[in-house]
Amino acid sequence: MADGKRRYKSDRKDYKISVKLSEKDMDILKAALKRTGMTASAYIRELIRTGGFFSFTLMIFKRTFSSGI
Repeated sequence: MADGKRRYKSDRKDYKISVKLSEKDMDILKAALKRTGMTASAYIRELIRTGGFFSFTLMIFKRTFSSGI
């Protein structure tokens, strides 16, 4: 939010991590980000929340449905 206050405690992100990736792993991550239209942070948070399972098909459906296409 512009005033620095968050509506929900769940929006807080108190931890920052750094990860080293090989060139191959980085290429895989970039391809996944391009397919999903997500940021690296959002994509990794989604992987963590879903136990490493990410439904690309569901992401396409959500994006298409929310954009009205």
